[in-house]
Formats: sequence, C-alpha cells, structure tokens
Amino acid sequence: MMFKNPLTFLFLFSIPLFYPGSWASGQKLDYRLGEFLLKLDPAISVQDFEKHTLNGRSRSSAIHIDDVIHKDWNIVRLKFDHTTINEYRLFSEIRNWPGVLMVQRNHLIEYRRKPNDSYYDRQWWHFNDGTYGVPGADFKTELAWDLSTGGLTENGDTIVLCIIDDGLDIQHYDIRPNHWKNHAEIPNNGVDDDSNGYIDDYNGWNTFQKNDQFALGRHGTPVCGLAAARGNNNLGVCGMSWNVKLMFVSGGGDEAMALQAYAYPWQARKMYNLSGGKQGAFVVATNSSWGADYRKPEEAPLWCAVYDSLGAVGILNAASTTNLDLNVDMAGDLPTTCESDWLITVTNMESNDQKDITSGYGPKSIDIGAFGENVFTIAPSNGLDFFKGTSAAAPQISGAIALLYSMPCNAVAELAKTDPAGAALMMKQLILNNVRPIPSLQGITVSGGVLDFERITGALIPVSSIYENGEIHFKGALSPMQYPVFIEFRKSGENQWLDGVLNSDLEELTFEAKEDCTDYEFRVKGGCSLLGNEFSKIQILKTGGCCLAPDRISLASMATDHLILNISKPDRPTKLAYLIKSSNAQSWDTSFLPAFQESQIRISGLLPCRSYQVLLYYFCDDELSDFSDTLEFTTQGCEWCTDASYCQRGRPQSSFEWIEAVAINQQWFASGNDLGYGIHFGKTADWKIQKNISQEISIQPGFALDTNPTHFACWLDWNANGIFETQETLIPDGTIGTGLQSFTFTMPQTAIVGMSRMRVMVKYAVNNNEPPQVCGQGLEFGEYEDYCVYLDDGLCADIEDVYLAGKTNTTAWFGMIKSSVDDLVYYQYRKQNAAEWISGTTRASDLVLMDLDSCTRYQIRIGRICGSRYNDPIDLNFTTEGFPCQPTSVKPGKSENINLFPNPFDEYFTISFEGKTQMPDLQIFDLSGQSLNFRTVRIGPYHCRIFPEPGLSGMLWIRLLPKDGNPQSYRMIRMK
Repeated sequence: MMFKNPLTFLFLFSIPLFYPGSWASGQKLDYRLGEFLLKLDPAISVQDFEKHTLNGRSRSSAIHIDDVIHKDWNIVRLKFDHTTINEYRLFSEIRNWPGVLMVQRNHLIEYRRKPNDSYYDRQWWHFNDGTYGVPGADFKTELAWDLSTGGLTENGDTIVLCIIDDGLDIQHYDIRPNHWKNHAEIPNNGVDDDSNGYIDDYNGWNTFQKNDQFALGRHGTPVCGLAAARGNNNLGVCGMSWNVKLMFVSGGGDEAMALQAYAYPWQARKMYNLSGGKQGAFVVATNSSWGADYRKPEEAPLWCAVYDSLGAVGILNAASTTNLDLNVDMAGDLPTTCESDWLITVTNMESNDQKDITSGYGPKSIDIGAFGENVFTIAPSNGLDFFKGTSAAAPQISGAIALLYSMPCNAVAELAKTDPAGAALMMKQLILNNVRPIPSLQGITVSGGVLDFERITGALIPVSSIYENGEIHFKGALSPMQYPVFIEFRKSGENQWLDGVLNSDLEELTFEAKEDCTDYEFRVKGGCSLLGNEFSKIQILKTGGCCLAPDRISLASMATDHLILNISKPDRPTKLAYLIKSSNAQSWDTSFLPAFQESQIRISGLLPCRSYQVLLYYFCDDELSDFSDTLEFTTQGCEWCTDASYCQRGRPQSSFEWIEAVAINQQWFASGNDLGYGIHFGKTADWKIQKNISQEISIQPGFALDTNPTHFACWLDWNANGIFETQETLIPDGTIGTGLQSFTFTMPQTAIVGMSRMRVMVKYAVNNNEPPQVCGQGLEFGEYEDYCVYLDDGLCADIEDVYLAGKTNTTAWFGMIKSSVDDLVYYQYRKQNAAEWISGTTRASDLVLMDLDSCTRYQIRIGRICGSRYNDPIDLNFTTEGFPCQPTSVKPGKSENINLFPNPFDEYFTISFEGKTQMPDLQIFDLSGQSLNFRTVRIGPYHCRIFPEPGLSGMLWIRLLPKDGNPQSYRMIRMK
C-alpha cells in the first residue's frame, strides 16, 4: 500500500474460507465455471424446489439441477451457461430464492503443497500433527506454500534475504542452490567491478576479513537453513522460503562490525532502487540472531539508527531477543529495544505452544513469537542437527518476510517500487496484525501472538491507497491484474456501501473521507483468483489528524544537567508537554513547549547522577493526547560508580527469591523483583554514607512461594579501585536469616570521598550453604543489585534555608542560610512550566535574578555542591511585580503559600494553604471553559483534598480565590 500522512492502515484478523491448493497459481481459477452448490431447506424436496422455485425463476433451460449431492443433506449441484449468464448477478439472485439456505461456488480441490525433503517430517513448526508437542503449534506454512514457495515477486523481481552471522557453509547441498552471488562482480580480480564500494564481493561480504570468504559457521549455517534451505529437492530440510536468494554477510562481534555488516545490504538495495533494478539486489529483509544482553538504546544510538536507514530503502529487519527470561523493557537488550518501525523483534516458542522459559519478553519491545526451540536444520559440512534458542526464532520471521513478498494478490511488491519504506512497514503490519493469539505471549509482547500464515494470507489484497486532502484514492497494485476490480467503501458504523470499479491499471478510484482520525472500511473483489468471486475481508483505513500519544521516543544524548530525546513528529501542528520527576520524588514537574514540530526536544534543569522518569503528551487544539510510555534515564555524573568495569554476574532465570527493598539509615528504596539482577544507579540520590560514624543497612527479601532462610551479603568499593574486595564487605560473611535483616558498619577514614558502587545480594540458603560470592559464582536462586552511593566526609551539610528577600517588576533577590560562607551553591530558575531552565553557581549568601518579565510566575531551585555531588535543592515559587498582578491593597507575597500537588494527580489533589486561616474559594474548569463539580475533604488545619467528578481526565484549570490575596490559576493533569 502507498501511504501519505496522516493515513494509517490496519489489517483485521481474518480467516479465509478456501480449499487446498486453489491459490497456487496467481491467475488460475479455483472453482468450476457454470456450477453452484445449493443447500435447500429440509422442508422442501429437491423435486418441489425444481418445479416451483427453479422453473418459476429460471426463464431458460440453461439453468438446471445437474446432480443431487446427497438427498439427506438436501445439497444439489446447479449448472448454468456461464457464457451467456452473468454469474455474479445469478449468485446474488439465488441467495434470495425461497427455500435456499446457502449457495456457494463449486471450488476445485488439490492436495496441499508439501515438500519432499528427506527430513521434513521433523520440521514440526510448519505443520504440527502432535508428534512433536501439541497439534496446531505451528505456523501453518503449508497454507502459504499452496500460494507460493518464494523466489520471485509477481513483478519478476528476485527476492533477496540477507543474514548476518558468524559464517556459512556455502557449499551445503541445501544452501548452494539458493546462495546469492553478486554476478556484477568478477571474482578475485582485485577490482570493484560494480562500484558498490566492495572489492571482489562475489559471494557476499566478510566484514572481518574484507573479502567474500566465510568460515563454516556453527551458528550462521543453521540460522540460514531455517530461513532459506532449498525446499522440495529430495534432500535434507526446507527453509521458510524454498527458493529465496540468500545474501550472506559475516559480521557482528562488536558494534563497529555490526554497522559495517548492515551497510552491505543497505548499499545493495539502495543501488537497486536508484537503478530501477539494473544494479544491486532486491533485499527485502535482514536477520540478526545476535545482540547484547542488558544494553539499552541510549548506549548505542548509532546501532539503533541503522534500522531506520535500512527501512528507508525498503528493508525490514528481524532480530532475536535475549536467551534470558527477563523483561527487556526494564533490563535492556540490543538491538531488540531499539525504537525503529523497521525492526521486528522475536522471542522463542516451544512445540507445546508456550514461550520458552529462558527467552526474553517485553510488552513494548518484543513484537512476536516464533518457534525456535529444538528445531531440526542444517549444520556445517553438509550436516543436519537440532538447533534452539531465540537465534532459531528470528530466521523464521525473516524467512517469512521473504516468502510473503512472493505471494499472489499482494500489493507489497508493487508498492516496493514507488515507496520502498512504506512497503516494508506494510509487511510488518501484515505480520503483526494477523498473529495467532497465544496466552503465554499476552501482555508480554506487542502482538500477543505467533506468526500465522492462515490469517496473513487471508489479509492479502491487490490494491493500494493514498489519503490526500480529505479523499482516499485506490489504485490497482498488481501486475498483471485481473480487471475489473470491485471496491466497496464506507465510514465504519454505516450500513450503506459506496461502490466503484477499476477497469485498468491507468484508473484511480476516489472516495471522500473528510473526517479526521476516523475509521473507514473497504473490501475488494477481483484483481486475482484469490478474490475472483467473493469480497475480501473488511479492511480498516484510519484517516490522520489523530491526537495520538507521542511515540518512537529514544535518547539522543545525555549530559549531567540535560538530555535530548528523539521523538516522532505529530500528524498536525500541536503543542508538547512533558512531566518529569526524579525516581525518588513524589510529585511531577510540568513543562510546555509552545509550538512543537521538531524531531528532538531538550529537557534541562537536571542534576548529575539522578534517575528521572519522563512522560510526554500532546495538545492538539483543545484535545489532549494520552501519555507516552514512561521513560527512565540516569544522567551522567555518577563518575567512578558507572565508569569502572566492575565484574558482572551471569544471571540465570531467578524468580523465587529476590531483594524487595534496601535502606541506608532507614532511607528506603523498593526495587521489587528484578529477576536476578537489578541496576539502580541514580535512584537513591539521598543515600550518603559518612566516614567514621556507625551506619545501618537494611535488606528486605521477597519470596514467590514460602519464606526461606536466605544468605545476605553486601560489598561497597570504598577505596574506589573498581574491585569488590574482602575488606569491603558490609555484612559478616555467612550471614543467614529469614525476613528483614539490618546490619551496622563503619566506613574507615581512608575511604575515598565521592560516588562509588555498592552491590547487595540475597541467595537461597536451604540445601546450599555456600555463601554468595561477589563474582564467579552461579546464582541459581536469588538476586543481586548494584547501586551508586556517596561516601561523605561529614563536611557537606545542606543549605539550611532559602527565602525571598524582595522583588520588583524585573528583579528578585534571595537570601540563603549556609553552614559556611564559602559553600558553593547551584541555582536553576524558569518561568512557571517553561521548557528551559536557566542555571548558574555562586558562593555568595544572596542571589539576584535580573531581566525577569513583569507580572510573571517563576520557579527557582537552590542547593549545595559538594565536590561532584549536587545535594537536593530547596524549591520556591514567586511572582514578579507589575500591574495588574498585585493590587496595591495586598502586600507582596501575601498569597504565595498556596500550593497544589501532586501534578499530575489520579483520584484527587491536595491544596496546601499554610499560614492562612481559611481555605480559598475554588473553581474547576475543563479546557472548553465548562465548570466542573468536585468534592472537598479537609485533612488538616491547612490542607484539603479535592476530588473532581469521576470520569474526567487530561488538562483541568484550577482557579483559586483567596480571601486575602489575588486570584490564581493552575493547570493540573488528571491521569487516566
């Protein structure tokens, strides 16, 4: 399909009614001309129907009953002269004949296309009869092979799949016929004959050796076999696509090699697009069955960006997730947490239709499941063997992409000529919107299901659509087409269809669709034998202009005091707002960007080595979008704690015992179950450990089942050498306990002031008395967590107080009470809810802000700097002077002690009016100005909770009318 913003195309789940083999040829009829099958009402005999109904309505002997299929079933075969009678009109008429319950065409039946490969009976994931696992735990691939076995698009383009891995046995009998060769290159002549930037790349490319020779590939060879082993050759096994051309690139190992490997298929497809198919290769997909555990997109922006580059030229990319049972949204994994529309991420399924217990998941990052556990495929040196893991799941998807490009009645291949990126996106939608739902994948993957060819082939249609200026334009997208193509169109929810006909590939059919963000429906008949006689399943077109939540958000860069986010541009001009808070804070700060049409935003006013949570949303005129997913980032400035290469622990699945919460001197942080390993840098900014003073650490273990005796251990690298040493333990060796445990310790005078790493561990102790070791020990049951803590010399007290000393129209000055006149302080200020903070430092005991706007509300934060540590600030709000902000009868600052929190709020918010004798009068409005009802509950002498009427969410205006001050208005966000 062709798309221009703001149209979004959605495929419905659809299950086609068809018979085996009837779609194998793109132009072949799948029914007998001139024949219908009729099921009659049991109360009517065949003779009565023929006498009273058929003869009464048929004015010609050219329509007659030819045979009774079975008298008890009351099914008959009706014959007619298809050369003189319009079959479509007759079919519609018969539906309305009295006594006819059902009518259908007499479809032809062929045996399913099944490969003759020697060991196909072991490849249960294509068709599972229950010999392996449970019946039906498969892709239903034979239904797809009835339509096509791959190799060419309907336009005659040679489909190429690129697999990037360690090596490949290119002489394997099941690979050699499908191995792609660069025939534009003369091998071994030392010249770049095709000017693609690679010399002698006849067999593909090896990024390590800079040639086209490959190792046998103990990993890459079985991966390639699953996607692209030659099918139906009486040998070995068959791949997902029997005849696809397999481009192989040897790459990976590190990020630089990965980028170089991806550059090769990108260059080939780019040349193909620019030359109209005369150069390069029609690469439709890549496969990477490799990655980096626990890594996050902000650590590898170049790696993540490459998938958008590949998508721009029309390449869809399949990638396997980690072989660890963890939520990669939280723990991290590359590349499967990269934010790219042109990436399909895959987890592993077993033959019992369950997710493999050692495979990663993530409701935001992992798209789909594919069968890859104990699969039988090729091996090096003409071998065959079993293979398993997410590495085996990803090539099932990349092979499926290549196979689907060859399907008949498929608009993708034609669209790939004019809009390669759109065609790749359409293919991704086709796969993910037509999965078979699987309970074990619900809520932990994007699609909630596994690849399913039965549903996918039912969603194929032969037309493309473009939405422009309130109109949807349809055009035939297959070559050759079977015209005419009938299209019916309507707004969702309406009963009446609008219809039209495409009679040639030069025509375009146009329907009005003037309503923004509205679902429209269409269905198609004709264009190919697949839809030769009956309309397709209803497809949904959503017009643009929706006020959707911000998406495709990723970290572009991070500093100590700000971060820059990549974000997708909205459909229509809008404003952007974001909510931000440090992870240990209770309330959110709100910032507004007045005119957002960019692809990046800058968030300032941050502190070093702090973990922040961010939510974004759009204002679209008077409409408010939903919130984005919560993003969590840790600013730079943790220094040695994060920079040093501390030893890592291999984390097997661990979900029975964990660290529920940790406290330093009763300052608690609840981490919950991190499935064996948790990283919590920047989340405990209030943890300071002072030297030469007794300190306390408390650990609360968590248990999935019964409470058990548990080992406790903790190390703190107080000498900052990057090693957890024996003398750095905070808990006595061999400590075992049940439930909450607390321990005292004292940091020596020689401890180095600054940030350093602390590791906390719990470990199951029953039948396993070996205490936990900081490195080099398996952790079958239990958990360890890493924190950054600040080692303090006791000389860095917080600022005691900050107060507004005075203000004018354009100036405000503040006094500070410090422990020493030489203490260095930082300050940040901005207009209320503005996007950008202004920052600075001073050693003075007072602070003057100048060049302020009059009659304007500001926020300011002031805190102490101790070496590299930024202590928590004191926050103040103030309003500059200026008419008509302060009536002359009211003293400056009289109504400054009113505060509303939290913002955003859920069920209620709180008004604090400390120092005042009366609660101010209150009004609540929605964005249209409509007054809203609310309930007030007093919770103290100067605090009230406000409960707005239920069912409302988004932006609200709160207007306060103090008895002794000027009116004030606040913008509040109510969460859903």
